[in-house]
Amino acid sequence: MIAKGNERRLEEFQKMEAIEQHLNGFRPQNEMLHSQLDQRIDELQAKFSDISTAAKFDAESLEKKLTSRKFQSSEAPCLMARTNIAMCLSDKQGLNDCSDFIRALEKCVQDTIVTKQ
Repeated sequence: MIAKGNERRLEEFQKMEAIEQHLNGFRPQNEMLHSQLDQRIDELQAKFSDISTAAKFDAESLEKKLTSRKFQSSEAPCLMARTNIAMCLSDKQGLNDCSDFIRALEKCVQDTIVTKQ
C-alpha cells in the first residue's frame, strides 16, 4: 500500500518534471516574442505621439488661417464644412465615413442659398 502511494507520488513528480521541461522549452521563445511586442508598442507610441503633435500643429495653423480676415465666412461660405470634407477624404476614408460632413455641407449650402434669396 505504501509502495503504491510512493509509486504514485513518483509518477506525479515525473509528470510535473516533464511539464516543467516542456514549459522551459517555450520560455526563450516567449521572452523573445514579448521583447518584440514591447519594441513594437514603443514604436507605435512614438509614431502616435509624432502624428498627434503634427496634427495639433496643423489644426492650430489651419485655425489661424481660417480666422484671419482673408477667410471670413461672408467671403467663403461653408468653408468649415468644405474643409472638414476635404480633411475626411484626404484621410482616405470612404464617402460613407464622411457622410456626416457631407450632410453638414448640404445644410450649410441650403441655409446660405435661403438666406441670400
